[in-house]
Amino acid sequence: MAVKDVCEPCVYGKAALTPMPSAGGGRVTKRLQLVHLDLGGPMSEPSCGGALYFGTFSDDFSRWTDVIFLQKKSDLLSEYKKWLTKAQLHTGIKIKILRSNNGCEYASNAFKALHDESGTTHQTTVPDTPQKNGAAERLNRVLVEMARTMMRHKDVDQDLWADAIETAVYIKNRVTSRELPVGKTPFDLWTGNKPNVSHMRVFGSTCWIVLHKSHIDGTFGDKAAKGVFLGYPDDSKAYKVILDDGMVVKARSVVFAETNISEVAEVAQELPGDEVVAVETGLRSASDGEDVDADKDDKDDKQDDGSDKSADDNQGSGCSQDTLRRSGRARRPPVEYWRPVSLVAHEAPTTYVQAVQGQESAKWRIAMDEEMEAIRKNKTWRLTDRPASRRVLKGKWVYKIKNEVEKNGNIMTRHKARLCFMGNRQIKGLDFNESFAPVAKFATIRCILAMTAANGWELHQMNFRTAFLNGDLDEEVYMEQPDGYVDPTYPDKVSRLLQALYGLKQAPKMWYSKLDDFLKSRGFYNIDPDACLYLLMDDGEIIIVLVYVDDRLLVASSLAAIYKIKDALHKRFEMNDLGEAKVILGLEIRRDKASGTLKLSQGKYAAQVLEKLGMAKCNPIGTPLEVGLQLFKADESDEALPYREAVGSLMYLMVGTRPDLAFAIGKLSRFVSCYSKEHCAAIKRVLRYVKGSMDKGLVFDKNSSCVLQGFSDADWAGDHETRRSTMGFTFIFGGAAVSWNSKL
Repeated sequence: MAVKDVCEPCVYGKAALTPMPSAGGGRVTKRLQLVHLDLGGPMSEPSCGGALYFGTFSDDFSRWTDVIFLQKKSDLLSEYKKWLTKAQLHTGIKIKILRSNNGCEYASNAFKALHDESGTTHQTTVPDTPQKNGAAERLNRVLVEMARTMMRHKDVDQDLWADAIETAVYIKNRVTSRELPVGKTPFDLWTGNKPNVSHMRVFGSTCWIVLHKSHIDGTFGDKAAKGVFLGYPDDSKAYKVILDDGMVVKARSVVFAETNISEVAEVAQELPGDEVVAVETGLRSASDGEDVDADKDDKDDKQDDGSDKSADDNQGSGCSQDTLRRSGRARRPPVEYWRPVSLVAHEAPTTYVQAVQGQESAKWRIAMDEEMEAIRKNKTWRLTDRPASRRVLKGKWVYKIKNEVEKNGNIMTRHKARLCFMGNRQIKGLDFNESFAPVAKFATIRCILAMTAANGWELHQMNFRTAFLNGDLDEEVYMEQPDGYVDPTYPDKVSRLLQALYGLKQAPKMWYSKLDDFLKSRGFYNIDPDACLYLLMDDGEIIIVLVYVDDRLLVASSLAAIYKIKDALHKRFEMNDLGEAKVILGLEIRRDKASGTLKLSQGKYAAQVLEKLGMAKCNPIGTPLEVGLQLFKADESDEALPYREAVGSLMYLMVGTRPDLAFAIGKLSRFVSCYSKEHCAAIKRVLRYVKGSMDKGLVFDKNSSCVLQGFSDADWAGDHETRRSTMGFTFIFGGAAVSWNSKL
C-alpha cells in the first residue's frame, strides 16, 4: 500500500499484528547447529537449594535438554559457560546459533564478548514476541506441567520443585517425540546409544536406602533408612533420596514402594534367602518394592562398541515378579587391606522413631525432656497460627553419646539430645542475614596451655548446657512443632522462634554476640588477633577465658579467681562445671603440677582412627613416609578405597598435637580427588607410623624458655610434577611446638 493511501485513523483503530509464518526451511542436520535457551520463574517458593529460576538448553537437532537452577538471573552467564564447555567437549562440535528472548540477562556485554570469542551467532526475539522462541517456551511449559503432576501424584513438598523438574528432563531425554525420527529419542541422537530405562522409578515414591554395616546401630539395628525418591544424580550412577531427617543422599541400593508400602513387606517375605546378592552387585527384580542397583544402566548408557542394544531388549530379559536373578556384573575381590567403613561411629540413633523404639528409649526420652525443659525456660519460641506468607521449616532431633570427665576424674557416659532447626533449607536474605561466628584457634589454645604450665596457673573447664538457646533472634523464623512434643491443644499451630536454636545458620553468631556482651560487661577485653580469647586483670589476678562454641577453658593465677568467674557464669547461664581441664576438643590434657609439666596428646582419637580403618593390629613403623617418595595424580580415583576419610582423620590429628605428621599429610592431601593404590599404600604407612607413636604429644615444661622461637625451611623445586617447592615452619614456646605448617 502506498504511503499516500494510508488512512491514519484506520491504522490507529484497526492495526493487527503480523501473522507468524509457519516453520519452514527444514530442521538442522547436526548437533549444536541451533540451541534454544529460556528461563522460567521466579517460582512462588525457593527450592531446597535456594533456587528461584530454572533454565533450559535444548538442542534443536536431537531435542536433548539440559537444565540449570539459579538463585538470580545474573547467575546465567556463569552457568552458560559451564554448559557450553561441557556440551562442546562431549560432542566435539562448536555451537553455531543460540536462540533466546531479548531479556536483559542475555544482552549483557559479557554475554556479547563470549559470543564474539566463540563465534556463536546469538538470535533474539522481537520484544513481546515469545512465539519466535516457541520451542523453548513450550519446553518450559511441558517441564513445569510434568513436575506439577509428579509432585501432586505423591504429595511432595513444594520446595522440591527443582528435583521434580530435573527428573522431568531426565525422563524427556529418554522418550520418543513426534519431532524426532521414528523410534529415536534425544538420548539416541545426542549420545549415539540406546537409553536403558529399566532403572527408572516413580518420582516421590517412598523408598529405603540399604545401609552399610558400619551405619547400622548394633546387631539388631535397622538395615535401611526411609526416605523419598527425588531423581537421578548427574555425577554418579545412583538414586537421589531425601531421608526422613531431611538429609539428601545418593544411594546405589534402594528398596522402592511405588504403589503401596504393605506390598513391600509381602515381597520381602517371599524372597528366598539364598537368592539375595551382596550389596556390591545389587539386586534386580521386576516387582515393586525391589532392591535396585543403580549401576545397572552403566553398560547400556555408555557402550564403547557403539552397539544399538535397545532398552526394550533389556527389559525383555528381566525376571518375573516372583523371583530374583543374580546380577551379571563381575564380583570384585577385596582391595588390599581396606574395608569401606565410615570414620564416624553410629552408636546413637539417627531418627526420633529409632530413639523411642530402641533399647535405650528411656535414656533418650530423659535427654529429650531435658532439652525441651531448657527450651521452655529460655522461652525459645511461642506457638502461633501458620503464616500465609512465610516459610515454615522443620526441626530434627539429633542424638549423641558423649564421654565426659567428671571432677573426680572418672569417665561418665552421657546421652545427649538436641533439637536442631533444619538450617540447610534457610535462604540468605529471607531467613537470615549473617552467620559468621569466630572460634578459638588451636595455636591460641596451645600457647595458653604453655603459659599455664610455665606460670603454674590454675586450669579449669566448663561448658554450656544449651549455648545456642541463649542467642536473641532478630529475623522472623517459623518451625513446625517437634516430633513427640506437639501441643495436643494446638496441634495445627507452628513455633515462632524468639531465640536462636541449634541448626539455625545465624545461631552461632547470635550466641557469640550474647557471650561477648556478657564478658565485656564483666571487664574482660579481647586479645588480638583471636576474638575468642578474653583477658581480665583484677587486683593483681590474671583471668583468661578461652571460648570454643559451648566449651570454655578458664585460666587464672589463683583458685579464688577461678571460682569468681565460675560464679558469674553460673548466675547468667546454665553451666556444667567439669573441674580441672582433662579433655578439650578431643585433646587430652595430662598435667603434673609437681614437676611442672603439661602434656597435650590425642592417643584415644588415634586409636579410634586406626580401629575404624581396620589398622588397629597393623605393624608399627618408624617413619611416616619413604625418603624421596614421589606421587603423581591418578587419572581416576578408586572410590572403593577410603583415602579421603583417612587423610581427613589424620589431618585433625596433625592439626591438634602432631607436627611430625605435617609434611606427610600436607603431601598426601594434594591427591584427595585423584588417588590410586599407590597413594593408599602411602597413607597406610602413615597409619602404621601413628600406631607406633600413639603416646606422642606436646609437653610444655615450666623450666623451658617462654621466648617464642621460629624455624623455617624449604626444598628446591622438590615436586617433580609442578616443580614447586615445599616449605615448612614451626614455632616453639614453653618447650614444645605451638604452631606449624607444611605446604607446597
